[in-house]
Amino acid sequence: MEGSSDAVEKNLADISKKFQKYRKSGKMTQEEVASAAGISRSSLARFESGRHNPTLEGLLKIADAMGYRVEIRFVKKGSAPRD
Repeated sequence: MEGSSDAVEKNLADISKKFQKYRKSGKMTQEEVASAAGISRSSLARFESGRHNPTLEGLLKIADAMGYRVEIRFVKKGSAPRD
């Protein structure tokens, strides 16, 4: 499983960028999302900047606060990625 840690970090970085994009497109502040998700604004800011990896529960709360749901897919290695 060499390199799996790098893959996890890349996926979390991608999620962080998407959450920030979705938050901004919904014209929500970090304070609004954090309050609705029951977390601190600083925790959300650390997640969006890639300095913190939230738990799955945290991801679900943040997504719900922005009106999204999280779907987890298993994709065969070597398959083309989808957005």
